[in-house]
Amino acid sequence: MIDNIVGLASLPIGILLFLRILGITQGDTIFGMNILLIGSLTIVLLQVANIIGSHIQGEKIILGYIIHTLLLFPAIIYFLSLVMTISPNLMVILPTIMASFILSEGLYSFFF
Repeated sequence: MIDNIVGLASLPIGILLFLRILGITQGDTIFGMNILLIGSLTIVLLQVANIIGSHIQGEKIILGYIIHTLLLFPAIIYFLSLVMTISPNLMVILPTIMASFILSEGLYSFFF
């Protein structure tokens, strides 16, 4: 249940990231925070909520840890880019990867 609530709450962030990628909206900040930082924190929150949800249901806990840790990849790349140099090509495509992860997780929680 908690993962469904967090997933639905993340849908606007995924949509906003896609609108920014497509050039429909402008700006890199929302409420004074970088939009990629908000996206990274959203991915972390989604994955933690999914792990908690698997514990509440008592099903596939080990598999949940493995899969949701792997799905943290875009957030880990963003946080690493704050302290070290990451390939510019990866940093250009990172918003698209984040938006697709957030949007797919949000839609998944909406339908399942």
